[in-house]
Amino acid sequence: MLNLILCECKKFKRRQIFILATLAAFIFPIIITALFWNTPDPDFENLFAGIVDYGDFLLLLPILVIVASSMFFTEQDNGTLKNIEMVPVSRNQIVISKLSVMLILAVVYTVGGYLASAVCAKILGMILTGFLTKLILSIALGIMTYIAALPCILLVVWFNKNDIISVVITLFYTILNYVVHYTDAGMLVPTGFNIGTILPIPLIYRWIYSFFSPGQGASLEFYQKMEKVYQKGGYKLLGYADQGFRVMSTNKNVKSINDFKGQKIRTMENSYHLKFWKTLGANPTPMTFSEVYIGLQQGTIDAQENPYEVIVSSKLYEQQDYVVETNHLPHYISLIVSDEFYNNLSKDQQKIIDQASQTAKVYAREASDKRIADRIKTIEDSGTKIVKLDTKTQKEMRKQAQPVYDAIKKSISKDIYNAYLSGVEK
Repeated sequence: MLNLILCECKKFKRRQIFILATLAAFIFPIIITALFWNTPDPDFENLFAGIVDYGDFLLLLPILVIVASSMFFTEQDNGTLKNIEMVPVSRNQIVISKLSVMLILAVVYTVGGYLASAVCAKILGMILTGFLTKLILSIALGIMTYIAALPCILLVVWFNKNDIISVVITLFYTILNYVVHYTDAGMLVPTGFNIGTILPIPLIYRWIYSFFSPGQGASLEFYQKMEKVYQKGGYKLLGYADQGFRVMSTNKNVKSINDFKGQKIRTMENSYHLKFWKTLGANPTPMTFSEVYIGLQQGTIDAQENPYEVIVSSKLYEQQDYVVETNHLPHYISLIVSDEFYNNLSKDQQKIIDQASQTAKVYAREASDKRIADRIKTIEDSGTKIVKLDTKTQKEMRKQAQPVYDAIKKSISKDIYNAYLSGVEK
């Protein structure tokens, strides 16, 4: 059997589809990386997620079906299959050897793509968080995607001999799986039955993302440590969602670090928040949120900081000339439930809660991105300008605010601090 597999590998290497599949595995990470080129503080978690989402889920599945068609039909069409069957090997052994080569291809594709993404990430100066874990996940992903492709391969190879129909079947199967995995909103049919439970790619998607990034952007290590913190308080942490970053609105255009000096900015009454703005030279002023709009209107304060969602919903932009994308703090939303309530549920009910939390995190992330774009448009349509800080100013902000980070590090668990910053470029 081993000789048959080696023989099939040698034959496969001579085919054009082998070259195309190899190029796709290595070129696609480069394309994804290019999208992160001008992104401040690019994140390896996001880069890896992009490779998995588009390079593996969207491309690998049809590649495997095309490869199967090539391997099974070529020898049948040119008459060499009859010659192969004359040697003392069964048809089943021939089929198994070809399927084995496809499995090898799937694993090589995912691992090769991952290694290429790691090289690209280093070029961009990203920290390779969880390198070994993601390597293992890439191997598992190759195996699982191969298994996911088998139903389509069966339809194309065993029940169909028409190239056009083969293409249609492959495209339909790929798109159906991809669309369903991409949005949980499309999984539920009127009967309430979740078709995502019978399609392989959505199941793989849920598995891989719940494994290495259960906090939807938070590292696994940080998430696990925070689980214990919440547990001590009597809560179960189901995950993290967010509303993007907190930004600054002001009547003064901010072009450099010096433009923060002297600005009376409203903040929450949080010692670290106050200290952060003081390090930038601003004059932070604690104020209840209900007074912020009037404060801006009357000139009691010059500026304030909040996520885009809050700036628009409270119409704070009406009293401001600029919204500066300082992105100084992520606006996390914790998804929690009482430990007592959760533990009193049945296993099936707990499973429903866990699944719903995963769905909620994905939806919240997607919805947040869409809402932010809408909120930015609302602000711009009003005449208020959006200011994007250059990389130099952002680095200067982080440098000046380093005493704040040091103070936080001293007041909380060192492990939690390091875990939180594990995916952040320092």
